[in-house]
Amino acid sequence: MKFTKELASADAVLALRSHIRNHSKLKQVAKARQVPVYTVKSNSIPQITRSLRRLLDLDDEGELSEGVDLELFSRNGADDELEALEEARLAVEQIVIPKSQPVELLPRSPKIRKMQHELAEHYRLKSLSFGDEPNRRLRIYPA
Repeated sequence: MKFTKELASADAVLALRSHIRNHSKLKQVAKARQVPVYTVKSNSIPQITRSLRRLLDLDDEGELSEGVDLELFSRNGADDELEALEEARLAVEQIVIPKSQPVELLPRSPKIRKMQHELAEHYRLKSLSFGDEPNRRLRIYPA
């Protein structure tokens, strides 16, 4: 493996979420060249290590090595949206799929629950909202 700053010779992009959000041109060029984009919330060693492990299929922590780009499910890339999507992704990849157990997520707004439903659909899983506002939340079921 070789690291480069040249997108033309890259096999994948690893970038800060905020950088991708603020530079849509990078996202457009990567998409046009069919180069996967992996994002990290911060430039901390654990965040970068986890992303590199996912990128290189070295994920031995029980997570799927699919590298789902949560930005694709987000409406405006706000931190609360990405945090809720990350919660759903981790629940799916660490509990629902490997342990075949349903998971109840934290209460969220209708808009954010819709994004979480779409993410569950991506994994071909059933999800339902239940409870009363403002404590309405999503439950994701195994296939």
